[in-house]
Amino acid sequence: MTMFTSVLGWASFGVAARGLANALERKNPLQGAGGHAAAALIFGSFGYYIYGVQQRQEAELEKVLAKVRENKRAQLAQEASE
Repeated sequence: MTMFTSVLGWASFGVAARGLANALERKNPLQGAGGHAAAALIFGSFGYYIYGVQQRQEAELEKVLAKVRENKRAQLAQEASE
């Protein structure tokens, strides 16, 4: 997932959550543009943070998998030489 889609997706979720909160209070779901903008900003920031977390996790996973592959190659080479 790209950063743009992550941020946009979470921001959209924030706007939808704000609209649902207004609807549950029996208000116009689109009432209060400032609240919607704040929700989009907060949830978009969360999406940006989550994107960074995913990138760090993928990089760490690649390191671990490379280490596992190298250990497996060494093990197979040792077994083949015996």
